[in-house]
Order: sequence, then structure tokens, then C-alpha cells
Amino acid sequence: MEFSDSFDLLEYRFSKTFETESSVSYDVSPIGGKGLGSVTKWLEVHYPCSGHIKAQIRGTVSVSPTEIKSFVDHILVEIGLPPGETFQLNLFDAENVMSMSQAQSTQGESDRIETTRRFDPPT
Repeated sequence: MEFSDSFDLLEYRFSKTFETESSVSYDVSPIGGKGLGSVTKWLEVHYPCSGHIKAQIRGTVSVSPTEIKSFVDHILVEIGLPPGETFQLNLFDAENVMSMSQAQSTQGESDRIETTRRFDPPT
């Protein structure tokens, strides 16, 4: 698989630090930052993964909830994954944790049952 060497997204520059046959790691720095001291975050993508979820994306990048879907779409395109691929995203920083997934494949298959109804524990 061919991964991008670097790309800009939101206010960040993603610069590839290493890759394997099935994963890539990026140092993430503010656009315009200079030198190694400006690297403040990281992002890793693992693909293909065994099981139904084919892409695992993890990192310390801060993304607002309103930008998260376009962020994921852009990451998938930059690393050459097919549109609509299943993924699990886990982002965290000192203040927040954000998780998102697309469990339905392009063929309409899913490995889970999901609900939007909240279930309160019995009292």
C-alpha cells in the first residue's frame, strides 16, 4: 500500500515518520511550525486489519465534533483507502476523547447491532 508522505488538514501538517506493509505513522505539527520542536501530536493508521473493521485510526489530534466526519474522509483519501471503508477512530488529548466508527461496509454488511436509544439501568 502506498501512503502519502505528507499532507495538510485543518490547521495541521501530517509528516510520515514510518510505515510498514499495513500501517503508517505521522508526526503532526501546526502548519507553519519549524523544526522537530514543533511536532506536538501523532496519528497512526492500520490497514487492512483482520475482522470486519478494516481501518484503525488512532492519534492525539484535536478535532471538533463538527469537523470529525470530513477529517476522517480526508485521512482515508490521503492514505489511499476506498471510500466507505469500515473504520474505527480513536482520538484523544489532555482534555478530550473522541471515538467514531463506520461499521457498515460498502456492501451494506455490519458486524454489530447499534441503537440510538439510551437504556437506563434498573433502579
